[in-house]
Amino acid sequence: MKQWIVQENWPVELRKFLIEFGVAPVSGTHRVSPIVVEKVRALSSSFGQAGRASSIESALYLAVGDLERSHEISQADHSAFGSYLHGIMHRREGDFSNADYWFHRAGRLNSLSGIDVDEAEVRQHFGESFSPKGVQSFDPTWLTSLHREVFNLPQETAKVQMVNQLSWQEWRQIANDLIAR
Repeated sequence: MKQWIVQENWPVELRKFLIEFGVAPVSGTHRVSPIVVEKVRALSSSFGQAGRASSIESALYLAVGDLERSHEISQADHSAFGSYLHGIMHRREGDFSNADYWFHRAGRLNSLSGIDVDEAEVRQHFGESFSPKGVQSFDPTWLTSLHREVFNLPQETAKVQMVNQLSWQEWRQIANDLIAR
């Protein structure tokens, strides 16, 4: 999982950070150590622009599972990315209606067009009613509905693993767009 989330075109320091400190499960939270906080702040500030730096910082806290810190930052970030990351944070903590509110507030992000959804796999695990059939672009509220279905299941189940993979694709696309700007 650690290698899968890292993009080769990302700065070396960011790739090393994600590989060293891992990728948190898509549900649950924990506070990270002061060393990780220091590294997150240094990495995010290296991206320059204030708006982008705070979104990157929030995204990195999501990656390592510190939802509280991610929440503090994304709530103060009034950009579309800040709102979207705020939605991901609420989805991960299980506050699904609040997550959908923040996704609607963020609007459609072009960076999410690269998410690959295997409709057959979704139908296999969740049934026809969850199929994204006919959807022209990725809809984060659809992914929230999948999270709602698996939230209390063990992490090793196939359903949860599929939802985790989609969620990390979403995170990676957002991070890639933030880094590329």
